[in-house]
Amino acid sequence: MRQIQTNYIIKKSYPQAHITSFDKQEGASTNSTTGIRRVDSDIVDNEASDAGINKQEVHKEALKEVLKEDIVSATKTREAVKKLMEVSPRSLFTTKAVFPFQFFPDSLSIEETRVNIITKQFFYTQHLTAIGIENIIDVSVQTSIVFATLHITSRMYVQNVVEPFEINFLKKRDAIKARNIIEGLRIMTAKSIDTTKIAVNELINEVEELGRANGLAA
Repeated sequence: MRQIQTNYIIKKSYPQAHITSFDKQEGASTNSTTGIRRVDSDIVDNEASDAGINKQEVHKEALKEVLKEDIVSATKTREAVKKLMEVSPRSLFTTKAVFPFQFFPDSLSIEETRVNIITKQFFYTQHLTAIGIENIIDVSVQTSIVFATLHITSRMYVQNVVEPFEINFLKKRDAIKARNIIEGLRIMTAKSIDTTKIAVNELINEVEELGRANGLAA
């Protein structure tokens, strides 16, 4: 519940009124079920009577104050949402298993702050797993002549919660690229490097090069 002071409203609108009590909290409350805001009529009426002021005028002033506060609050909320959208994770690399070696190909999406693994079991049926970069403790690639398997181990595995994640039948080059990007992001995250100020293409090149220096060459 958010509150305002009726005596403050009266004092602000009618400076000639003599009000000595400025610690009485009241005013605007929000119905938790409907979300409809209202002004506490009894307290407003009491304050108005004590000050010798027309009750209707006080109600109008109280409502104006409530509306002003609501507009300011809504504006701040919109601005906060806009900022969150502006800093939302950017996609750096995507790949998927090769069909028909995997009839329902799994896919991998790497963003600045997380890795998304989409596992498909059947038509229109899939399972999405998102792993935060800070929670990845190891990433490796097992290669064959043509294909490769990407292994991702998270902290949850160390805690015996989940098994390491595997994506099979990836193109060898894609698997190594994915591994290097994830490893590069792990290193940057560990060093608390802010990647949001780096252009996407530049970031991809930097994290891949960093990961390559600490792992596999494509």
